[in-house]
Amino acid sequence: MRFLRLLFVVCLVGLLPSCSLSDTSRKIQAPLRVHVADGWYEGNASGQVRAFFGIRYAQAPTGVLRFASPMPMPAHEGVWGAAASSGPCPQLGTDGKPVSTDEDCLTVNVMTPRTLTAGQSLPVMVWFHGGGFTVGDGHQYDPRRLVEEGNVIVVTANFRLGLLAQLGLPGVADSGNFGLADQLSVLQWAHRNAAAFGGDPGNVTMFGESSGAMSICALLASPSAAGLAAKAILSSGSCATAWPAGASAGLAAPATRPFAPVSVAEQHGLALAKEMGCPQNQLLDCLRKLPAAALVEHSAEFGNLLAYGTRLLPQDPLKTLEDGAQAAVPIISGSNHDEGTAAVADASQRDPISAERYDELVRRAFGAQADQVLQQYPVERFPSPGDAWARISSDAGWLCPAMRADDLFARRAPVYSYEFDDLSAPNAVGAGRSGVALGAAHGTELPYLFDVGTLAGVRLSPSREAFAKRMIQYWTSFAWHGEPEGDVPWPRREPGANGPVLRLYPAGKQPPSSLSPWDEHKCAFWGTVAA
Repeated sequence: MRFLRLLFVVCLVGLLPSCSLSDTSRKIQAPLRVHVADGWYEGNASGQVRAFFGIRYAQAPTGVLRFASPMPMPAHEGVWGAAASSGPCPQLGTDGKPVSTDEDCLTVNVMTPRTLTAGQSLPVMVWFHGGGFTVGDGHQYDPRRLVEEGNVIVVTANFRLGLLAQLGLPGVADSGNFGLADQLSVLQWAHRNAAAFGGDPGNVTMFGESSGAMSICALLASPSAAGLAAKAILSSGSCATAWPAGASAGLAAPATRPFAPVSVAEQHGLALAKEMGCPQNQLLDCLRKLPAAALVEHSAEFGNLLAYGTRLLPQDPLKTLEDGAQAAVPIISGSNHDEGTAAVADASQRDPISAERYDELVRRAFGAQADQVLQQYPVERFPSPGDAWARISSDAGWLCPAMRADDLFARRAPVYSYEFDDLSAPNAVGAGRSGVALGAAHGTELPYLFDVGTLAGVRLSPSREAFAKRMIQYWTSFAWHGEPEGDVPWPRREPGANGPVLRLYPAGKQPPSSLSPWDEHKCAFWGTVAA
């Protein structure tokens, strides 16, 4: 008896590393100093979380090493401070001027609960931001609410963008995949170092929005990422995303997908090198010697150009999905009800959409099938021609492709599909007045999960704060157990049944339609329209 009492006291004060008598309930303070693969880092305590900012997950290839995959971080001595965020990777701002030109930007931020339960390892959620593969910054996304309410660890990452991420040149290793190589390194870093923060390396969930979700699709198709993530959440982006002409980056934009053959990326790279005056026999050396400021001006030309047919991405992720060869991990996948409205609203401010312009856009995008599209989407059924074009953009470019991809995912693994349906969500996308109703536009779900730095003026009402808690519960319970749990049951998708799809909207608000999302967005029809 005396031995048992002594053992209880020893366990209670934490003198033994493992104690079955108290580990299931004993609370401990999360570490403020952590030792990861390259050395010690010290973060800071902020409210109910521990935060570590600007930790380098890899050594960035810069200068004469530019346009290569990231390199391992060398070991360092002493304790490095991790109390302040690092800058974003090189990119342009909305004014067309560089926001940053610092290529030494391969960093992660890690946030953990301030208090842990002894003997319990937490799920790790790795966030890949969106931004069309050309803009964005992991530090813009404060995951504090996810961490506090879901009792998880969240890693937000910076990775190369635009030209520096997706330049293709013949004969260059990992051509067109430098940004993907960075994201792969983030997963490797998280897998290798999760335990230092109290996380479970076997329970990593990668989640992302827009191009971040499309990147996750590529990682699910990459043999190099096998075993690094146990689950995935794809928001507003899929393996099948394909925008009709005029439906993505401006009304004059061509039809496009986020993925391209490496030969196309290399054609873009050769054209750039020629434009920059680089000699044919010194293309790579020439581009490496140019200042980052000169290169980042061309970032937009290398968006939606993630290359396949490469070592890291052997084939088109959609083909991998169709073949059933993607990683068979549980997935949450969903879209916003009005994905296309923000881009159309922005473009129509410069190029107003009249009824005649609408007819012209439809005919340019769909050719011989334009009349069928116009029968399904007659302009007189919409508040304006711009609203009609935004509906086509949403349905044909975003929602229906995503639901088709979900059906393919569901052949091999559990899939939970959703549609974000807060049709009066705060304008979190910065779209101006154009006469096009935004609704649940692309990106409007982000403030429900994160405190988003670029959206500091967006505030959630009390009812929406309750809705945000529901979303966070779904996301983090999925990270814990592989099934989203909440007050409304979320059924698993049935392969080949086009659903079910959980419609997410604030309590007390009506969903936008009594039809299933598959029927509301005319997905059976869009399946007959040639890409």
